[in-house]
Parts: sequence; C-alpha cells; structure tokens
Amino acid sequence: SLLQFRRGFDQYVNLRPVRLMPGVKCPLVGKKPGDIDFYVVRENSEGEYSAIGGKAFEGTDREFVLQEAVFTRHGVDRILRYAFEFANQRDAKKITAATKSNGIAVSMPYWDERVDAMAKQY
Repeated sequence: SLLQFRRGFDQYVNLRPVRLMPGVKCPLVGKKPGDIDFYVVRENSEGEYSAIGGKAFEGTDREFVLQEAVFTRHGVDRILRYAFEFANQRDAKKITAATKSNGIAVSMPYWDERVDAMAKQY
C-alpha cells in the first residue's frame, strides 16, 4: 500500500506546490503565473497515518471505528525543520503553520508549541 511505501522509504514529507498555470482560469483577478508561488508542506507518515485503531461490533447497530493520531517530537520537528529550511532556500521571509487548535485540543496545540520552538532557531 501507499502507506507501507511511505514508511518503508521514510517518506515523511508531503510537498505540494501552489502556482497559477498559463491557460488555466483562476478566480484571483489580475494575477498571472509567477505572482503566486507557495508550497504546502505536510507531515506524511505520522498523525492519522499511524495506523493505530480498529473496528468493533462490525455489522451491528453498535459498529464503530477508531483511528488514533500519534505525533512524535522527532516527526513533528523534522517536518518543521524541512519547512524552515525549504523556506530559507527560497529566500522566503516566513512560514505559515495551519493547525486546528481550536477544536483538536491536544495534538494541534502541541504542533503550535513545536512551531514556536523551531521558529526561534531560524
């Protein structure tokens, strides 16, 4: 599976460029190719990809599934380091971290803490 491939080759970076392309209509009026050029860097092997969980009472009214999200300091810090280094290589002045800390009360604030700690190194 794709997840086994990611783990087997330690493919922890999910990098997605965002650009305007010639000939493609875009709702960003007045912008042209080259005006928008940013990347989305996502952790690709932890969190919901941790494969901890299961299904119980299958086929009954009580059927449920459980999926745990596990983030390690090692995993969070290495993707943050990648993002900061990638930004530096592109002469970017900042990175933007997007979490759901208002609704996911433990793991997302942890990410925010790690972003703040890592930012002090850059």
